[in-house]
Order: sequence, then structure tokens, then C-alpha cells
Amino acid sequence: MLAALPGLAVLAYFGAKFSEVRDAIVATVEEDRPSLSVASVDRTANAILAIILGLLAGPAALILLLAPLMAARRNWARIVLAIVGVASPILTAVAVVLMTADKFVDPLWLIVAISIQAVLVLGGLVTMFRPRANAWYRARLLIM
Repeated sequence: MLAALPGLAVLAYFGAKFSEVRDAIVATVEEDRPSLSVASVDRTANAILAIILGLLAGPAALILLLAPLMAARRNWARIVLAIVGVASPILTAVAVVLMTADKFVDPLWLIVAISIQAVLVLGGLVTMFRPRANAWYRARLLIM
């Protein structure tokens, strides 16, 4: 569940800087596509913002939903949680790049934050798939 924290932190930052991020996205869209109407620019910016929100909130929500199921010895939840955990640093990086992070975040801090998230995920993966954990999940089959 700790692996969800960096994504949630970026999501909180995104919420705090929402209008600045939206303005930067609108400026980028207008610069890249000067022929678009104002309505088209707004729709494009809103779509990009929705993608960013999904990339940040989706993995965090899945981690928070699957962790109790994993604790309830649902092996499928452990496997899905591992996949989501591995994907979450990548999705966080993509979301931050879409936010035009160079205008808001020092690239060094971005590397540090995503590295911390990757280390948390790695620690969780090692813990989830240790021999004792595998035996604990197999024991569920005997109990039921």
C-alpha cells in the first residue's frame, strides 16, 4: 500500500496546481495546433487532464482496493497487485510528463520521487513472493 503514496502525492500536487497545469496544457495545445478553435483546445486540454487523472488515481485506487483482498489470501489479488505495482511508477512518470512537469517540477525531484516509488514497489514484490508468503497463500486452499 505504500507504493500508492507517491502517486497520491503527485495527484495532490496536481490538484493544488490544477489551474496552472491546465493553463500550461492549453498553451501547449495552442502552440502545437494554432488552427484549433477555442472549443477544440478546451476539449483537448480536458481530455489530457482526464488522462492525467486516470494515470495517477487509477493505480493508487487499485492498490488500495486490492491490498485487503491480498491480505484475505486471494492469490489473484496478489498477482494483479504486483502488475499494478510495477506499472504504477511508469504511469506516474507518464502523467507527470503530460502535466508538462518541466514547468512545475525540477527533473531531479521527479527522478527521486519515481525512484522512491520504484523501491517501494520492489520491496512489496519481494515481500509478496517470498517462500513464506507463497506458503501462506497455499494454506488458504487447505482452510477452504
